[in-house]
Amino acid sequence: MPRWMAFLLFVPVFLGLLIAGLPASFVARQLDLRGSGIDYMRISGTVWSGEVARLHVAGQPLGRAGFRLKPGALISGRLAYDLDVSGPAMQARGELGVGPDRSVRLTGFVGDVNLQEIDRLDARLREAPASLALTLRQVELSRDGQCVRAEGGVRTDLLETAGQRWNWAGPAMRGNLECDGAALRVSMTGATAQDDIAATARLNIPAVTYDVTARVETGNRGVMQALRALDFQEVDGRFVYERTNAQRVPAEKELRN
Repeated sequence: MPRWMAFLLFVPVFLGLLIAGLPASFVARQLDLRGSGIDYMRISGTVWSGEVARLHVAGQPLGRAGFRLKPGALISGRLAYDLDVSGPAMQARGELGVGPDRSVRLTGFVGDVNLQEIDRLDARLREAPASLALTLRQVELSRDGQCVRAEGGVRTDLLETAGQRWNWAGPAMRGNLECDGAALRVSMTGATAQDDIAATARLNIPAVTYDVTARVETGNRGVMQALRALDFQEVDGRFVYERTNAQRVPAEKELRN
């Protein structure tokens, strides 16, 4: 084999081995994951495969995340990984992609969130075991954590379990995930024979801020007592709850919306 041909064959092999051996921590710094609202204690392994310890997203601890590169995705100019998240707060798996513009994309992400481990949820709602099921077809965030595209579904049994404290069998809540400007928004609804409930949560990842709004119409006196205990306020015959960054917002604001 001519020397020049051997050299041409050696170069791509050498570069491939070099790239595959890059520390994953180096790649994470180049992608500026912390600037996208993603934090962690350490990253071990290489760009090929590894693990993220003490993963936090928007300030919420999730656990550990293992990742493995999908080489075929390099053809499209993106890094793509099989992602597996496990911890007290979440069990989930799906595909994580990172584009040349440092955007982050989750595809086919299926997970189960333990709501008792969610720090910002009202402590009284965390007393009973409850979960939130996520089915994310696609969620894309820009390099600074702003929502670009979001498609997915959610379901929770929170009211079914938490309502037992007030002898109330609440409904299952179902809804969708979508972008609301730069924020992620989850909208859910649920109903029983006497209750009609709608709830919306918005999460601004780079700013680490959120707001939650819930509206309930009910003829059940036991439910009314429960809602008052949870700081709902009566406005025009319905119960309204608003919270932003763990601070309650006066219900009168609802009248202006």
